[in-house]
Amino acid sequence: MPSGPDFDRLRRLRAVTAEFRDYQGLNLVPPGLLLMSLGLLHGRGVEPLFAAIPVAAATALSVRWYYRRRFGVVEALAGRPRIPAHLLLLALLCLGALFAADLVPPGPVGTGGLVFAAAIALCAYPHWRLRVHHLVVGAVLAAASLLPLGLWTPTGEHPLGFTSMVVLTVVGGAAVCVAGLFDHRVLVRTLPAVGPVGGS
Repeated sequence: MPSGPDFDRLRRLRAVTAEFRDYQGLNLVPPGLLLMSLGLLHGRGVEPLFAAIPVAAATALSVRWYYRRRFGVVEALAGRPRIPAHLLLLALLCLGALFAADLVPPGPVGTGGLVFAAAIALCAYPHWRLRVHHLVVGAVLAAASLLPLGLWTPTGEHPLGFTSMVVLTVVGGAAVCVAGLFDHRVLVRTLPAVGPVGGS
């Protein structure tokens, strides 16, 4: 008869397999790096940005190939359409930016950071326990956004506000990458590889 740890492992296997696409955390790295590049390359013209986009796209295709090679293909259950976490994350970020940038005036609190924090935390749904790292990353980002750092800046605006897009995109992109890497860690620690990890 399976023991307690065996039941926990089976529950973990079931949860990760059911949400297999969401645990492919390396899919979050290309958009996260692209966000960071938007901030780091700000003010250097459009040429570096045009180069960053195809690099991010090529990286995303490589990540997809890696997951198919290592874990195979998992078919979604009928009647349960799933939106991958990275697409949900980017959609939430874009919608939040569109509304908050116009509705929230600049101030000592980082409203942009709060949008990133909420989007990253919501990606943990519905498996909060296995994806607690999303909540931790979101909480750290939210705490930094709520600190009244704008009181000590020359403009009086928070570095994670929508008016400080350079800092916001770099920090937000890094947070997205961290959350994705921890998702990947959960996946590789739970599911065995069905294909070679390296080599032919």
